[in-house]
Formats: sequence, C-alpha cells, structure tokens
Amino acid sequence: MILSNPQKVLWVITFSFSLIRRNMLTKRNQILYHSLVIISIIMRGDISFDLL
Repeated sequence: MILSNPQKVLWVITFSFSLIRRNMLTKRNQILYHSLVIISIIMRGDISFDLL
C-alpha cells in the first residue's frame, strides 16, 4: 500500500507540485494545486501523528 509508506507519499506529493509549478498556473491548475496543498497538509499531519 502506498499509504503505509510515508516517504513515498511525500515524494509523490512533491513530484506533483513540481509538475504543476512547471505548467502555467491556469485557473484549473490553481484549484488542483490548492487541493494538493490541502491534501499534503492533511497527510503530513497524519504522518506526524503516526510518528508520535
């Protein structure tokens, strides 16, 4: 499972960020970017709770 590997999840998120940043941030891409940011914050929260 990808969720059982925090390192891989964070790598996928950062990879997505770099792809989106490379594109021009159109309205649609901005919405996608913001949802990815929110997801990453939630994931980081989950991961840090798991590590604690």
